[in-house]
Amino acid sequence: IYHSITVRPDGDVPRTEKAYTFEGGKGEDWWSTYRYQLEAFVDKVRGRTPQTWVSSEDSISNMEWIDKIY
Repeated sequence: IYHSITVRPDGDVPRTEKAYTFEGGKGEDWWSTYRYQLEAFVDKVRGRTPQTWVSSEDSISNMEWIDKIY
């Protein structure tokens, strides 16, 4: 459920780092990426500025590139 990466440095102990953390922002260690998306959506609907937001133009552009790749 969580987006994370396991780092395995040469000769060191592997560690797992959560990919979605925001300094000084919303969020809890146990939140999934879907929770961050939900919080951003709720903020937008309520007229607040979300911590992160992808514009509709960027979303459409991403879909077009994915279509081109496949």
